[in-house]
Formats: sequence, structure tokens, C-alpha cells
Amino acid sequence: MLSSLALLAIGQSASATVSFSDGKFIVSGSAGRVLVPLAVEPDPLVAGRSTDSVTLKNGQVTVSFSKQGLKLTGPGGTRSTTLKEVPVSGKISSRSSNSELMAKVKAGERRLEVTGLSGYELMGDDLYLVARWAGKDGKTWLETLLRVESSGSAAPTATLVGKLPGFTTGRGVVDDVVGSRFGRLVVPTNRDGKLGCAEIAPDGNGPWTPLSAFVSRALPSADGTKVFGIVATGHKTFLVGFGSVNEANSYHTSAEISGTVMGFYDPHYLAYRNADKVNLVNLSTGATLELTPDSGFRYSSYGMLVWRPEKAPIFATLYDGSFRPTAYWRKPAQSQ
Repeated sequence: MLSSLALLAIGQSASATVSFSDGKFIVSGSAGRVLVPLAVEPDPLVAGRSTDSVTLKNGQVTVSFSKQGLKLTGPGGTRSTTLKEVPVSGKISSRSSNSELMAKVKAGERRLEVTGLSGYELMGDDLYLVARWAGKDGKTWLETLLRVESSGSAAPTATLVGKLPGFTTGRGVVDDVVGSRFGRLVVPTNRDGKLGCAEIAPDGNGPWTPLSAFVSRALPSADGTKVFGIVATGHKTFLVGFGSVNEANSYHTSAEISGTVMGFYDPHYLAYRNADKVNLVNLSTGATLELTPDSGFRYSSYGMLVWRPEKAPIFATLYDGSFRPTAYWRKPAQSQ
């Protein structure tokens, strides 16, 4: 009778071994054991993840956003708003700019009601939202930072913190192109034809670091240390790359791909689909790896682990940063 511990590695390298037990891989080496469970899917930063609505929970407050606007519900009651007071707020505008804005509103070129949400992030006890206003032409003309507190006796409110430096690449009704680290928001924006990243403290202040030329899609990494970017070319391909959040001009293009971008994976990987193949790109080295569609993959501190089939693996390979195999696993024949 075979136990789950009998599903052991049959291949190894000097640096690591791979085994499988109870629905998870165990990668072992000089740095200890790392578990890679099948049941937990990777959480990629997806290039096209915009949705029609979102509901968020922050303590006693529930925050919902859709094309109807923002709805806040808490112990003190419910408040619904289209945020039309924000674009004309004295905190971010002047009498002169408001006159110009109202003329465009009258002409039908712009509207005061919010049109989208570019991101949301919980920091401490407060939820931060990046609200977006787009014109009739679809181009963003205003993005602001709002703060929603987690509790209070009155109906909850969204407080205007300030205006963003530049514009995110958020799109649709609800998107998420905002991250955080060390108690600051990490917000990649295009400004004056350049890509940069703002690190915004709770009071709305913080540096904006230029990273590269304009990109069509920019996303912060999950740990908030990097900015991933996509630039569409005129040849139906995409240039992909990344840079460090607080290092000026650190962004570099890593690869040109053809296909459908699936998402970015920490620490610096991209997955994309071309025909019936899934491809991984290491954005640090430029190395690529072609996978079958039924493959599963996840990064560990020992490298990228790839297995197939995704739900009930029979084979697995551990790769280094250049996608050279360093360890193998195969399910024992008698248990297949």
C-alpha cells in the first residue's frame, strides 16, 4: 500500500530536490523546504482585468463601485455618490480651471460624475481609492485619491486626499493598477510623455520617480517594489519590461512578444498565450519557456516550478532564472 510520502522525487540536482505529497510539491535544498500547493492558484497582475463592479470590505464599512458611482454602507447609514463635487473642489482646482471645465461640460465633452475606479488599497485602518474621470473621447482627464475610514457613527464618506501626478493606465469601470509598500501607495502613472511611479503617503504627499518613456499599460508588482509595463507596437506585438519603483530611469524592455498577455507574476515573470501554447518570460534575463496548455507553474525561492497536468500532476521540472532545468519529479508508475 502506497502512502502519500511514497510520491518522491526521482530526479534532483546539487541545489534542490522535488517531491510531492498531499496535494503539494516540496522543494528542498540548502535553504530549507518550500511548499508549493496545487490548491492555491497564482495571483497574477493581469493585463486586462477590468470589471463592471467591485465590492470591498473595510472594518464596519462596505464600499461598492459601479457605473452608478460609489456606495458606502456602515453602522451610521448608507451614502451613495457620483463624486461630481470632486472635479470642482478647491483642493485640486481654481476658479479659472473650473470655468474652463464647466464650458467643456456644457459642450458635452466632459462630465462631472466619476467614470471609473483605477485601483483600491487597504493601508492601516483606511481604504484608499483612485477615482477616474474620462472625457467623451475616452481619455482620462482627472484622477484623484480618496480615503474611506473603517468606522464612525455617521454614514461613511470618501474624503478627497488629492490629485494624482499624471494618469494611471486604468481602464473600464473598475480596474486595479495600484499597489502599496511600507505604508505608501505605489501608483504608476504616465506624465508629460513619460512613465513614472508615485509613492504616496496617507497625507497625499510623496515623490514621483521617472522610469522610462510612455507605456500603454503599467502595473505595480504585488510587493510594490517594481513596475511592469506593456507597450503595443504597430506590428501587433507587445514590448514588455519592468523597472524598480524608486530608481530613476530603471525601466528596461525585456522582450517582444506576439500573442495574448495572460499576466505578470512576481518576482519578474510574464505569461502569454500564442496559438495553443503558454509561454513564460523571465523579464530579468529575457529567457523564455514554452509550456503546454495543461501546465501549472509557480515561482519558489529555488526557481520556477512547472508541472503537468495542472490539477493532477505526473511530471514536474524546476528551472533556474535562465530556464535551465535543475531538478525533476515524476509520479511513481504504480501510483499513476
